[in-house]
Amino acid sequence: MVATAVMPITAPPVIGGVRSHSFHARSPMPSPMSSPQSSPRASSRISLRSMPSQVQRLQSSRENDGVHIVQKKGDVVVWGPGGRSKNSARLPRIICYGDSNTAGFCHDGRKFQPYGKSLASEMAMLGSPCEVAVCGLCGYTTEDMLREKASDYVRPNIGPSGRGLQRMLEEDGPVDLVIIMTGTNDMGFYTPLPTIVQHVAQLHSICHDRGIPTVAVAPTQCSGLSTRKMRQLLANELSKWARTSSSVISYLDVEDLLPRPVGKDGTSNNHAAAQHWERDDLHLSFAGSVKLGRALASHATTWMKKIKSGHQVSKASHRKPLVQVQAIPAIASFPPCFPEKQFGHIQQIPSLSEWGSARRHASPLASARSISPRGGNFMRAPRAASFSTATTSSQAILLCR
Repeated sequence: MVATAVMPITAPPVIGGVRSHSFHARSPMPSPMSSPQSSPRASSRISLRSMPSQVQRLQSSRENDGVHIVQKKGDVVVWGPGGRSKNSARLPRIICYGDSNTAGFCHDGRKFQPYGKSLASEMAMLGSPCEVAVCGLCGYTTEDMLREKASDYVRPNIGPSGRGLQRMLEEDGPVDLVIIMTGTNDMGFYTPLPTIVQHVAQLHSICHDRGIPTVAVAPTQCSGLSTRKMRQLLANELSKWARTSSSVISYLDVEDLLPRPVGKDGTSNNHAAAQHWERDDLHLSFAGSVKLGRALASHATTWMKKIKSGHQVSKASHRKPLVQVQAIPAIASFPPCFPEKQFGHIQQIPSLSEWGSARRHASPLASARSISPRGGNFMRAPRAASFSTATTSSQAILLCR
């Protein structure tokens, strides 16, 4: 089928990638000469401008209460309660593994607030202290994580470095539980849904083969209507798969814990939920990561009790037949994301196999790189798969270009 008009190519964003407007001019700082005594009006402006930073300091101070770094390898940090001696009994250890939303990417990558930190803090407050290791690989798909599973050092194009999941289990244990939340970037490349589910299952099986139970958390994606449908299909399939494995002790949807303003179907209007999401419409905000960690803590206390009571992990459970996606929407029902036959024009809608091939050619690990003004390497897709930068409320904000 040949398109008769020039069409912009839009796609769901890749998490932890780059927007064309990533860097914003900062608001001018209030002059040190202004003071409450000299100018009441200036004092009012200063207090209003400083409110967000004051709120962040309060949040940070709450998160630092009773929790500190107990171990660090590269940028992989283990958070745990303070005031413990070296002779204290070993605490249970949880690994939080995923992409940018696990790393806590916020403020356009200028800050990182991992939910694992608030998870450790909240569990200590609930009387169930544990250690929480955090590894979030910005921009990585499930396929990329599997490829790097045995790596001692993983260097994403942006954000903190990490380690392969298998390597962490073998060297940073003993580990009692792994929480895996990933798949956002796979959707950004329109990886077929059964493939995403299979890759997620393989990540979980790395843990199950070592007798370690897991928790599956369905990932998020942006607010466009077509992307909302795709994300919900993936969440449904992950839920079905999780029920087939006794070693997956729980399944959660991040958008149940932190609803989006538009809701799961893209038609809601929950303004209060906006505070938990970044302006890029993809990442959790600082407050969102804090709330996610606290929300998971109440579940985690139950999980740890179940594990302590002798929950058995079946090492063969992941080999059960995967739940098959009953109906994959037609390719035309999602905005296209594939190399153009001629730049700027769509000559032909590709087949499903071509669709998957385009995703592989646009793999983050094989993509071209550009140098950021701040000196870091940012990921971008090949020019043959460059994307439109339209940012209306119904379209995706691009993070890879």
